[in-house]
Amino acid sequence: MRATTSVARLTIATMLLAGIGVASASSASAVDQGPLLPGNVFLLANNKDLATATAADQVTGATSYAGYPFTTVAVDAACPANTAQANVYVRLKNAAAEVNWDEVPLGGGVDGPPVDAKGRVYVNQRMGNFNLGQIQNFLAGSTKVLPLAVVCMDIDANPLGYFSTDISIAPTATPSWSQVTVPTLPDGGGAAATATTTTVAATAQGANLLLTATVDPAPTDGAGTVTFAEGSTTIDSATIAAGKASATVTAPTAGDHTYTATFTPSDTTKYLGSSGSTAVTITKAGDGSITVTLTTPPTGEVGSVTLSVPANAAVALAGQRDAANTRLTAAAALPAITVTDTHRSDRLTAWQVNVQASDFTSGSTTIGAKYLGLTPSTPSTVALSGSATIVQAGAAVASYMDSATSKGLSEAQSLGVVATKGQGTTTLGGQLNFAVPGPSVAQGTYTSVITVTLIGG
Repeated sequence: MRATTSVARLTIATMLLAGIGVASASSASAVDQGPLLPGNVFLLANNKDLATATAADQVTGATSYAGYPFTTVAVDAACPANTAQANVYVRLKNAAAEVNWDEVPLGGGVDGPPVDAKGRVYVNQRMGNFNLGQIQNFLAGSTKVLPLAVVCMDIDANPLGYFSTDISIAPTATPSWSQVTVPTLPDGGGAAATATTTTVAATAQGANLLLTATVDPAPTDGAGTVTFAEGSTTIDSATIAAGKASATVTAPTAGDHTYTATFTPSDTTKYLGSSGSTAVTITKAGDGSITVTLTTPPTGEVGSVTLSVPANAAVALAGQRDAANTRLTAAAALPAITVTDTHRSDRLTAWQVNVQASDFTSGSTTIGAKYLGLTPSTPSTVALSGSATIVQAGAAVASYMDSATSKGLSEAQSLGVVATKGQGTTTLGGQLNFAVPGPSVAQGTYTSVITVTLIGG
């Protein structure tokens, strides 16, 4: 008998890890706050919004940390659709990309949030000052320029996007702060600029998806662009014409998608930026054909053992964090894997199926495959003729999170092994169990590939 090895691969296509919410009133372990939205940020005193503020209400800096620096943060644009609250943070930026920076809340959690007569969002409450301990510790005695962000969130505090302005902040030994770029207060509280709304629709074009954004009212000068994105990934940017712009998503994957269209006017003194989004579920339908399979018992041929993994098989793991964020866990069924043995009775053979996963990756971030465990299910065999193969399930494999001696699926693990030789088609499966320390994993989508190997036959 000659031993052979067959290999197939299964992609764990989507793994959504839940984000960490604001843990206290003094600081937060931040996640990416969504796309940067177009708009100028204004710092105001006297509880004014842009519709009522004058030049005397605009605050641009101070040479002390006495009292509250301002009472309103206003933006000359609207939050995205489905916004239910707004928060103001100082972002403690580091050398890395603008993701997962620590943030210090100055104020917010404002329900609604309130908007002025032109639909422009503002947060109206007394703000914390820039001498807060976490900010000053981050400065380490040196003046730094840090972003101040107005974050738009949905009803579950998930970020939908943010507006930003840079603030130069000095240490308490030489107390001062200033807005690096001071926007011009709209004439008469903003009467000159026209507010807009942006909606986006999706229509199928063969295997592709056409996104069409409509800006209302359509700018009379026809100037401006619309940027299309999915999450933080930009799809395309197009110039508007008659208030419309479009982009094509090439062969989107099956599943749920949310696409955002953000309008940026060429002249912000005439029009205000806006954004909108649409949710789309992509279903990959069959081609309408019927496959007829004829199975015959072995005759004079020796027969063979073949491995089959579903075409385009994928597993979606939806991460959940416990209340204290000590653990992040997820579980999902492994797609059915079949092994067919057509050996005749005098040539029966033993075989084994192993599985092994690559590390999860998202950009440059990696989560080791040792945190992915497996509980094989009991195999079942349908006999072709004669005696059926009896297959024993492999041993359960724990995540490294639950067993310090476990290698998880970073090493090849048995899914099933022949206990009694025979013929037939055997179905193998099981449950994938993921567990990892919560604080070590940022929100994101991570991808791994499981290699399925048939040994023997």
